[in-house]
Order: sequence, then structure tokens, then C-alpha cells
Amino acid sequence: MSDLDDVVKPFVLGQHRTLEAESRSEKDSFFRSDHLSFARAGAPVLFMRGGTRTRGAADPSALWNAYGKRYHTPADEFDPHWDLRGIVQDIEVSCAVGWKLANGHEWPNWHADSAFRAIRDGSRAAAVVGMR
Repeated sequence: MSDLDDVVKPFVLGQHRTLEAESRSEKDSFFRSDHLSFARAGAPVLFMRGGTRTRGAADPSALWNAYGKRYHTPADEFDPHWDLRGIVQDIEVSCAVGWKLANGHEWPNWHADSAFRAIRDGSRAAAVVGMR
């Protein structure tokens, strides 16, 4: 939903993985995530989660759906049987994106069709006025 998609893409493709958009339903994990507060304040956020095309899993979407029922509930606990290789790849991508943004001169914004865009634009306008 933001310019961060373009920043993330080459790092993910470099790992021979794909990006897929999540639907924008209130039931999706983006709207249940810990960083939704940042989005509601207008800050673009990097939201990454495992996909549903895990190699070797009989039905990876069933695994994700089962976990989704436990997500942010008392049953949301570590399972020693989890394969964490994908999480390591996500961390590598997150670090690379952070490095690129920290060493760059452009900051991401929400796409024009995002509900968070107006909040971000308003906060940026207020910051410019405050600097005068």
C-alpha cells in the first residue's frame, strides 16, 4: 500500500521469492498487526509475513489459517516444529530495506488510493509549516 513495495521488491526477488498483495480487508493480518498504530499515524510501514506457497508443505494456507486463529490470543506461542528459514529471509530483507532508507534521501509515502495517504500528507504539511 506504499512506496515501500518498490524498495522491498528487489531484495525479495534476489532471494528467489515473490511478493503478493494482501487484500485490504479488516480481517487480514495487516489490520491485526502490531504496527497498525504507525500506519494510523501516517507512517508507511513494512509489513511482511510468510506466504502460502511454502515448499514442502502439503497445504501451507491451512497452516497459516490455523495459526491465524491463534494470532494475538493466549494460544499464540512458539512451536519448536516451525521452519524459521523464511523468517530469516524476511529479517535479511527488513535489514536491507532499513539500510537503504537510512542511507537514502527519499522517504516512502502511501499510494494515492490508500486511506493512510491523507494522514501522511497532512503530517508532512504540518511539519513544513512548523519549520518556518
